[in-house]
Amino acid sequence: MPSPETRADQSASQDLTPAELAHQQALKYGEDLRRIYLAEKAKRQELELANQLLSAVFASTPDGLAVLNDNLEVQQVNPVFLQLIEREAGEVEGHLLEDVLPYPELLDEIRAMPAETQGRVEFEMNVEQPVRRSLLVSTARLRAGQRTGWVLSLRDQTERKRLEYQKIEFVNIAAHELRTPLSALIGLSEMVLESADASCDDDLRECLGGIYNSGVRLAHTVNELLAFAQLSRGSLQEPDQSGFSLAPFVEDMVSELASHADEKEVGLFFDPAGADIEMHVNPVLLRAAIFQLILNGINFNRPGGSVYITVENLGQQVRIQIADNGIGIPQADLDTIFHPFYQVEEHSIRRVGGLGLGLSIVQHAITQLGGEMAVESVLKVGTTFTLTLPVSQSDEGFLPAR
Repeated sequence: MPSPETRADQSASQDLTPAELAHQQALKYGEDLRRIYLAEKAKRQELELANQLLSAVFASTPDGLAVLNDNLEVQQVNPVFLQLIEREAGEVEGHLLEDVLPYPELLDEIRAMPAETQGRVEFEMNVEQPVRRSLLVSTARLRAGQRTGWVLSLRDQTERKRLEYQKIEFVNIAAHELRTPLSALIGLSEMVLESADASCDDDLRECLGGIYNSGVRLAHTVNELLAFAQLSRGSLQEPDQSGFSLAPFVEDMVSELASHADEKEVGLFFDPAGADIEMHVNPVLLRAAIFQLILNGINFNRPGGSVYITVENLGQQVRIQIADNGIGIPQADLDTIFHPFYQVEEHSIRRVGGLGLGLSIVQHAITQLGGEMAVESVLKVGTTFTLTLPVSQSDEGFLPAR
Protein backbone atom coordinates (compact mmCIF):
# COMPACT_ATOMS: atom_id res chain seq x y z
CA MET A 1 0.00 0.00 0.00
CA PRO A 2 1.59 3.37 -1.03
CA SER A 3 2.68 5.69 1.77
CA PRO A 4 0.98 9.05 2.33
CA GLU A 5 4.02 10.84 0.82
CA THR A 6 3.92 8.66 -2.32
CA ARG A 7 0.17 9.26 -2.70
CA ALA A 8 0.80 12.99 -2.32
CA ASP A 9 3.53 12.94 -5.03
CA GLN A 10 1.25 10.96 -7.34
CA SER A 11 -1.58 13.40 -6.73
CA ALA A 12 0.72 16.37 -7.38
CA SER A 13 2.04 14.73 -10.56
CA GLN A 14 -1.52 14.31 -11.83
CA ASP A 15 -2.05 18.05 -11.42
CA LEU A 16 1.00 18.88 -13.60
CA THR A 17 0.86 19.47 -17.32
CA PRO A 18 2.85 17.09 -19.54
CA ALA A 19 5.53 19.75 -20.03
CA GLU A 20 5.87 20.37 -16.31
CA LEU A 21 6.02 16.63 -15.66
CA ALA A 22 8.77 16.16 -18.25
CA HIS A 23 10.72 19.04 -16.73
CA GLN A 24 10.43 17.49 -13.27
CA GLN A 25 11.61 14.10 -14.52
CA ALA A 26 14.51 15.74 -16.34
CA LEU A 27 15.63 17.41 -13.10
CA LYS A 28 15.49 14.07 -11.31
CA TYR A 29 17.52 12.35 -14.06
CA GLY A 30 20.00 15.21 -13.89
CA GLU A 31 20.52 14.67 -10.14
CA ASP A 32 21.05 10.94 -10.73
CA LEU A 33 23.57 11.62 -13.49
CA ARG A 34 25.36 14.12 -11.27
CA ARG A 35 25.71 11.54 -8.48
CA ILE A 36 26.95 8.91 -10.96
CA TYR A 37 29.45 11.39 -12.47
CA LEU A 38 30.83 12.37 -9.06
CA ALA A 39 31.17 8.70 -8.03
CA GLU A 40 32.95 7.80 -11.29
CA LYS A 41 35.16 10.87 -11.00
CA ALA A 42 36.23 9.81 -7.50
CA LYS A 43 37.02 6.28 -8.75
CA ARG A 44 38.96 7.69 -11.70
CA GLN A 45 41.01 9.89 -9.38
CA GLU A 46 41.78 6.90 -7.16
CA LEU A 47 42.86 4.88 -10.20
CA GLU A 48 45.02 7.73 -11.47
CA LEU A 49 46.66 8.06 -8.05
CA ALA A 50 47.30 4.31 -7.88
CA ASN A 51 48.71 4.40 -11.43
CA GLN A 52 50.99 7.30 -10.51
CA LEU A 53 52.24 5.41 -7.45
CA LEU A 54 52.91 2.27 -9.49
CA SER A 55 54.64 4.30 -12.19
CA ALA A 56 56.81 6.00 -9.56
CA VAL A 57 57.78 2.66 -8.05
CA PHE A 58 58.40 1.15 -11.50
CA ALA A 59 60.63 4.07 -12.49
CA SER A 60 62.55 4.43 -9.21
CA THR A 61 63.24 0.80 -8.27
CA PRO A 62 66.98 0.01 -8.27
CA ASP A 63 66.38 -3.13 -10.36
CA GLY A 64 65.85 -3.18 -14.10
CA LEU A 65 62.25 -4.17 -14.85
CA ALA A 66 60.63 -5.27 -18.10
CA VAL A 67 57.07 -6.39 -18.83
CA LEU A 68 56.74 -9.04 -21.55
CA ASN A 69 53.68 -10.43 -23.30
CA ASP A 70 53.09 -14.12 -24.06
CA ASN A 71 55.11 -13.80 -27.27
CA LEU A 72 58.08 -12.49 -25.26
CA GLU A 73 57.74 -9.04 -26.76
CA VAL A 74 58.90 -6.21 -24.49
CA GLN A 75 55.88 -4.07 -23.60
CA GLN A 76 57.34 -1.71 -21.02
CA VAL A 77 60.69 -1.10 -19.33
CA ASN A 78 62.00 1.19 -16.61
CA PRO A 79 65.04 3.49 -16.85
CA VAL A 80 67.33 1.12 -14.94
CA PHE A 81 66.65 -1.67 -17.44
CA LEU A 82 67.64 0.64 -20.29
CA GLN A 83 70.80 1.66 -18.43
CA LEU A 84 71.85 -1.95 -17.89
CA ILE A 85 71.55 -2.84 -21.58
CA GLU A 86 72.56 0.69 -22.73
CA ARG A 87 69.72 1.19 -25.19
CA GLU A 88 66.93 3.66 -25.81
CA ALA A 89 63.28 2.86 -25.12
CA GLY A 90 62.46 2.90 -28.83
CA GLU A 91 65.06 0.18 -29.43
CA VAL A 92 63.51 -2.07 -26.80
CA GLU A 93 59.75 -1.63 -26.42
CA GLY A 94 57.84 -3.59 -29.04
CA HIS A 95 60.85 -5.79 -29.84
CA LEU A 96 61.35 -9.47 -29.04
CA LEU A 97 63.35 -10.25 -25.91
CA GLU A 98 65.79 -12.40 -27.90
CA ASP A 99 66.68 -9.31 -29.94
CA VAL A 100 67.13 -7.17 -26.84
CA LEU A 101 68.96 -9.76 -24.69
CA PRO A 102 70.25 -12.50 -27.01
CA TYR A 103 71.05 -15.06 -24.30
CA PRO A 104 69.57 -18.55 -24.87
CA GLU A 105 69.74 -19.49 -21.17
CA LEU A 106 67.45 -16.56 -20.31
CA LEU A 107 64.89 -17.53 -22.95
CA ASP A 108 65.05 -21.19 -21.91
CA GLU A 109 64.39 -20.32 -18.25
CA ILE A 110 61.34 -18.20 -19.13
CA ARG A 111 59.86 -20.72 -21.55
CA ALA A 112 60.36 -23.52 -19.05
CA MET A 113 58.13 -21.81 -16.48
CA PRO A 114 54.72 -23.53 -16.22
CA ALA A 115 51.80 -21.35 -17.28
CA GLU A 116 50.05 -21.84 -13.95
CA THR A 117 53.05 -21.11 -11.76
CA GLN A 118 52.59 -18.56 -8.97
CA GLY A 119 56.19 -18.18 -7.88
CA ARG A 120 59.30 -16.83 -9.54
CA VAL A 121 62.53 -18.26 -10.91
CA GLU A 122 65.84 -16.69 -9.91
CA PHE A 123 69.26 -17.38 -11.43
CA GLU A 124 72.58 -15.69 -12.16
CA MET A 125 73.64 -14.73 -15.66
CA ASN A 126 76.85 -13.22 -17.00
CA VAL A 127 76.53 -10.93 -20.02
CA GLU A 128 79.35 -9.74 -22.25
CA GLN A 129 77.59 -7.09 -24.33
CA PRO A 130 77.35 -4.13 -24.33
CA VAL A 131 79.34 -4.24 -21.05
CA ARG A 132 80.49 -7.25 -19.07
CA ARG A 133 78.13 -7.61 -16.12
CA SER A 134 76.98 -10.18 -13.60
CA LEU A 135 73.19 -10.09 -13.32
CA LEU A 136 70.78 -11.69 -10.90
CA VAL A 137 67.72 -12.44 -13.04
CA SER A 138 64.22 -12.97 -11.63
CA THR A 139 61.27 -13.97 -13.79
CA ALA A 140 57.66 -14.19 -12.66
CA ARG A 141 54.35 -14.87 -14.39
CA LEU A 142 52.09 -11.85 -14.98
CA ARG A 143 48.29 -12.04 -14.85
CA ALA A 144 46.22 -8.86 -14.98
CA GLY A 145 42.66 -9.58 -16.10
CA GLN A 146 42.86 -10.92 -19.65
CA ARG A 147 46.47 -9.81 -19.98
CA THR A 148 49.17 -12.40 -19.35
CA GLY A 149 52.92 -12.46 -19.79
CA TRP A 150 56.06 -12.16 -17.69
CA VAL A 151 57.81 -9.66 -15.47
CA LEU A 152 61.58 -9.71 -15.86
CA SER A 153 63.87 -8.23 -13.19
CA LEU A 154 67.60 -7.61 -13.59
CA ARG A 155 69.82 -6.78 -10.61
CA ASP A 156 73.38 -5.69 -11.29
CA GLN A 157 75.70 -7.53 -8.88
CA THR A 158 78.93 -6.85 -10.77
CA GLU A 159 80.40 -4.69 -8.01
CA ARG A 160 79.48 -7.17 -5.29
CA LYS A 161 81.05 -10.01 -7.28
CA ARG A 162 84.20 -7.95 -7.78
CA LEU A 163 84.48 -7.27 -4.04
CA GLU A 164 83.89 -10.95 -3.26
CA TYR A 165 86.64 -11.91 -5.70
CA GLN A 166 89.05 -9.41 -4.13
CA LYS A 167 88.24 -10.76 -0.67
CA ILE A 168 88.87 -14.34 -1.77
CA GLU A 169 92.09 -13.33 -3.53
CA PHE A 170 93.31 -11.57 -0.39
CA VAL A 171 92.56 -14.63 1.74
CA ASN A 172 94.27 -16.88 -0.81
CA ILE A 173 97.43 -14.72 -1.07
CA ALA A 174 97.66 -14.19 2.69
CA ALA A 175 97.29 -17.91 3.39
CA HIS A 176 99.99 -18.83 0.85
CA GLU A 177 102.35 -16.21 2.26
CA LEU A 178 101.85 -17.58 5.78
CA ARG A 179 102.32 -21.19 4.75
CA THR A 180 106.04 -21.03 3.94
CA PRO A 181 107.30 -19.45 7.19
CA LEU A 182 104.91 -21.65 9.17
CA SER A 183 106.33 -24.80 7.60
CA ALA A 184 109.82 -23.64 8.58
CA LEU A 185 108.68 -22.79 12.12
CA ILE A 186 107.02 -26.18 12.64
CA GLY A 187 109.88 -28.12 11.07
CA LEU A 188 112.63 -26.36 13.00
CA SER A 189 110.83 -26.53 16.35
CA GLU A 190 110.12 -30.22 15.83
CA MET A 191 113.80 -30.87 14.94
CA VAL A 192 115.05 -29.00 18.03
CA LEU A 193 112.47 -30.77 20.21
CA GLU A 194 113.54 -34.21 18.96
CA SER A 195 117.26 -33.42 19.33
CA ALA A 196 116.93 -32.18 22.91
CA ASP A 197 118.43 -34.75 25.27
CA ALA A 198 117.18 -35.81 28.67
CA SER A 199 119.33 -33.19 30.42
CA CYS A 200 117.48 -30.37 28.63
CA ASP A 201 115.71 -27.99 30.95
CA ASP A 202 112.01 -28.86 31.39
CA ASP A 203 110.96 -25.25 30.97
CA LEU A 204 112.86 -25.03 27.67
CA ARG A 205 111.30 -28.29 26.48
CA GLU A 206 107.86 -26.94 27.41
CA CYS A 207 108.53 -23.70 25.49
CA LEU A 208 109.65 -25.65 22.42
CA GLY A 209 106.54 -27.82 22.67
CA GLY A 210 104.36 -24.72 22.91
CA ILE A 211 106.00 -23.25 19.78
CA TYR A 212 105.46 -26.48 17.87
CA ASN A 213 101.82 -26.94 18.95
CA SER A 214 100.99 -23.28 18.23
CA GLY A 215 102.56 -23.62 14.80
CA VAL A 216 100.50 -26.71 14.05
CA ARG A 217 97.31 -24.98 15.18
CA LEU A 218 98.08 -21.95 13.02
CA ALA A 219 98.82 -24.25 10.08
CA HIS A 220 95.33 -25.78 10.45
CA THR A 221 93.88 -22.26 10.35
CA VAL A 222 95.86 -21.42 7.20
CA ASN A 223 94.70 -24.66 5.54
CA GLU A 224 91.11 -23.75 6.40
CA LEU A 225 91.56 -20.35 4.77
CA LEU A 226 93.03 -21.94 1.64
CA ALA A 227 90.19 -24.46 1.41
CA PHE A 228 87.62 -21.68 1.74
CA ALA A 229 89.33 -19.54 -0.90
CA GLN A 230 89.70 -22.37 -3.39
CA LEU A 231 86.15 -23.65 -2.90
CA SER A 232 84.77 -20.13 -3.33
CA ARG A 233 86.56 -19.90 -6.67
CA GLY A 234 85.56 -23.32 -7.99
CA SER A 235 87.06 -26.45 -6.49
CA LEU A 236 89.84 -27.60 -4.21
CA GLN A 237 91.78 -29.31 -6.98
CA GLU A 238 91.26 -31.25 -10.20
CA PRO A 239 89.88 -34.59 -9.03
CA ASP A 240 90.13 -38.12 -10.30
CA GLN A 241 86.88 -38.77 -12.17
CA SER A 242 86.93 -42.54 -11.61
CA GLY A 243 84.29 -44.03 -9.34
CA PHE A 244 84.81 -45.05 -5.73
CA SER A 245 82.91 -46.92 -3.05
CA LEU A 246 81.35 -44.72 -0.38
CA ALA A 247 81.79 -47.19 2.52
CA PRO A 248 85.63 -47.27 2.70
CA PHE A 249 85.66 -43.59 1.76
CA VAL A 250 83.75 -42.68 4.95
CA GLU A 251 85.55 -45.34 7.02
CA ASP A 252 88.90 -43.68 6.26
CA MET A 253 87.64 -40.37 7.66
CA VAL A 254 86.20 -42.06 10.75
CA SER A 255 89.54 -43.79 11.38
CA GLU A 256 91.44 -40.55 10.87
CA LEU A 257 89.26 -38.72 13.43
CA ALA A 258 89.07 -41.59 15.94
CA SER A 259 92.00 -40.37 18.07
CA HIS A 260 90.56 -36.86 18.19
CA ALA A 261 87.20 -38.30 19.25
CA ASP A 262 88.92 -40.32 21.98
CA GLU A 263 90.58 -37.15 23.31
CA LYS A 264 87.15 -35.48 23.50
CA GLU A 265 85.60 -38.69 24.97
CA VAL A 266 83.11 -38.81 22.10
CA GLY A 267 82.01 -42.04 20.41
CA LEU A 268 82.06 -42.38 16.60
CA PHE A 269 79.56 -44.81 15.04
CA PHE A 270 79.33 -45.77 11.36
CA ASP A 271 77.80 -48.88 9.76
CA PRO A 272 79.51 -49.45 6.39
CA ALA A 273 76.94 -52.08 5.35
CA GLY A 274 74.43 -49.44 4.25
CA ALA A 275 77.07 -47.39 2.44
CA ASP A 276 78.01 -49.94 -0.25
CA ILE A 277 77.34 -47.40 -3.01
CA GLU A 278 79.44 -46.62 -6.06
CA MET A 279 79.95 -42.85 -6.33
CA HIS A 280 81.00 -40.86 -9.40
CA VAL A 281 81.44 -37.42 -7.86
CA ASN A 282 84.29 -35.10 -6.97
CA PRO A 283 85.93 -36.97 -4.04
CA VAL A 284 87.84 -33.89 -2.86
CA LEU A 285 84.63 -31.90 -2.39
CA LEU A 286 82.77 -34.81 -0.80
CA ARG A 287 85.59 -35.43 1.67
CA ALA A 288 85.77 -31.74 2.58
CA ALA A 289 82.06 -31.75 3.44
CA ILE A 290 81.78 -35.03 5.36
CA PHE A 291 85.08 -34.62 7.22
CA GLN A 292 84.13 -31.14 8.45
CA LEU A 293 80.68 -32.24 9.64
CA ILE A 294 82.10 -35.22 11.56
CA LEU A 295 84.76 -32.95 13.07
CA ASN A 296 82.08 -30.46 14.13
CA GLY A 297 80.05 -33.29 15.68
CA ILE A 298 83.10 -34.18 17.81
CA ASN A 299 84.16 -30.64 18.69
CA PHE A 300 80.71 -29.34 19.62
CA ASN A 301 79.88 -32.27 21.85
CA ARG A 302 80.31 -33.22 25.48
CA PRO A 303 82.22 -36.02 27.22
CA GLY A 304 80.25 -39.23 26.78
CA GLY A 305 78.52 -37.88 23.65
CA SER A 306 78.26 -39.62 20.28
CA VAL A 307 78.39 -38.92 16.55
CA TYR A 308 76.42 -41.18 14.19
CA ILE A 309 77.05 -41.37 10.44
CA THR A 310 74.32 -43.08 8.42
CA VAL A 311 73.92 -43.57 4.66
CA GLU A 312 70.75 -44.31 2.69
CA ASN A 313 70.68 -45.35 -0.97
CA LEU A 314 67.93 -43.46 -2.86
CA GLY A 315 68.72 -44.85 -6.30
CA GLN A 316 70.08 -41.91 -8.29
CA GLN A 317 70.80 -40.08 -5.03
CA VAL A 318 72.34 -40.84 -1.68
CA ARG A 319 71.37 -39.40 1.69
CA ILE A 320 74.13 -38.99 4.28
CA GLN A 321 73.32 -37.94 7.85
CA ILE A 322 75.80 -36.83 10.49
CA ALA A 323 73.99 -36.61 13.84
CA ASP A 324 75.33 -35.83 17.29
CA ASN A 325 73.87 -35.46 20.76
CA GLY A 326 76.08 -32.52 21.65
CA ILE A 327 75.47 -28.91 22.64
CA GLY A 328 73.14 -28.07 19.74
CA ILE A 329 72.60 -24.78 17.92
CA PRO A 330 70.14 -22.04 18.95
CA GLN A 331 67.20 -21.73 16.54
CA ALA A 332 67.98 -18.05 15.99
CA ASP A 333 71.42 -18.98 14.60
CA LEU A 334 70.37 -21.71 12.14
CA ASP A 335 70.03 -19.23 9.26
CA THR A 336 73.47 -17.70 9.81
CA ILE A 337 75.76 -20.62 10.70
CA PHE A 338 76.78 -21.05 7.03
CA HIS A 339 78.02 -17.46 6.71
CA PRO A 340 81.82 -17.20 6.38
CA PHE A 341 83.62 -16.36 9.65
CA TYR A 342 80.40 -16.71 11.66
CA GLN A 343 80.64 -18.43 15.04
CA VAL A 344 77.78 -19.12 17.42
CA GLU A 345 79.87 -18.55 20.52
CA GLU A 346 81.56 -15.23 21.13
CA HIS A 347 85.32 -15.16 20.53
CA SER A 348 86.10 -14.43 24.19
CA ILE A 349 84.24 -17.49 25.52
CA ARG A 350 84.19 -20.04 22.71
CA ARG A 351 85.67 -23.45 23.45
CA VAL A 352 86.58 -24.53 19.90
CA GLY A 353 89.26 -22.85 17.80
CA GLY A 354 89.08 -21.95 14.14
CA LEU A 355 87.82 -19.09 12.01
CA GLY A 356 84.19 -20.12 11.59
CA LEU A 357 84.73 -21.25 7.98
CA GLY A 358 83.91 -24.93 8.40
CA LEU A 359 80.20 -24.86 7.57
CA SER A 360 80.76 -22.31 4.82
CA ILE A 361 83.22 -24.76 3.23
CA VAL A 362 80.66 -27.56 3.59
CA GLN A 363 77.96 -25.47 1.90
CA HIS A 364 80.24 -24.53 -1.01
CA ALA A 365 81.24 -28.17 -1.48
CA ILE A 366 77.66 -29.52 -1.42
CA THR A 367 76.50 -26.84 -3.85
CA GLN A 368 79.28 -27.72 -6.31
CA LEU A 369 78.40 -31.39 -5.98
CA GLY A 370 74.85 -30.56 -7.09
CA GLY A 371 73.37 -31.58 -3.75
CA GLU A 372 71.33 -30.09 -0.96
CA MET A 373 71.93 -29.76 2.78
CA ALA A 374 69.49 -29.42 5.66
CA VAL A 375 70.13 -28.95 9.38
CA GLU A 376 67.98 -29.67 12.42
CA SER A 377 69.12 -28.78 15.91
CA VAL A 378 67.83 -28.45 19.45
CA LEU A 379 69.89 -26.59 22.01
CA LYS A 380 71.52 -28.95 24.56
CA VAL A 381 70.04 -31.97 22.69
CA GLY A 382 72.00 -32.28 19.47
CA THR A 383 72.32 -31.49 15.77
CA THR A 384 71.67 -33.45 12.57
CA PHE A 385 73.04 -32.47 9.16
CA THR A 386 71.43 -34.19 6.18
CA LEU A 387 73.19 -34.23 2.81
CA THR A 388 71.27 -35.32 -0.30
CA LEU A 389 73.66 -35.84 -3.21
CA PRO A 390 73.58 -37.28 -6.73
CA VAL A 391 75.39 -40.60 -7.10
CA SER A 392 76.82 -39.39 -10.40
CA GLN A 393 77.90 -35.80 -10.80
CA SER A 394 77.60 -33.74 -13.97
CA ASP A 395 80.82 -32.86 -15.79
CA GLU A 396 80.64 -29.27 -14.57
CA GLY A 397 81.28 -30.45 -11.02
CA PHE A 398 84.63 -31.92 -12.04
CA LEU A 399 86.01 -28.67 -13.42
CA PRO A 400 89.08 -27.44 -11.55
CA ALA A 401 89.28 -23.98 -10.05
CA ARG A 402 90.14 -21.20 -12.47
